[in-house]
Amino acid sequence: MAKTILRVDDSLMVRQMVSFTLRAAGLEVVEVENGQDALNQLAATKFIPNLMLATESQPEMKLKRKAAAATGWMVKPFDPPKPLGVIAKVLP
Repeated sequence: MAKTILRVDDSLMVRQMVSFTLRAAGLEVVEVENGQDALNQLAATKFIPNLMLATESQPEMKLKRKAAAATGWMVKPFDPPKPLGVIAKVLP
């Protein structure tokens, strides 16, 4: 059974590019446009790994992500295979 990834991004092009990479690796991908749509898709979010892909790389933004319960994050732009390595670290 393939693992399912919920992919959230307000940019359709970025969302599709990352989703293509994830699907090519055998993952199932559900795409949504914003955080509210993501919350509507999820239940028991406390135990679900939360990876962020963001444009900001400043230390204060990393602290904000950590406070928001981010399991990990990547900074845009990124090498398309990189999300697979990060996902492999957080999914059993």
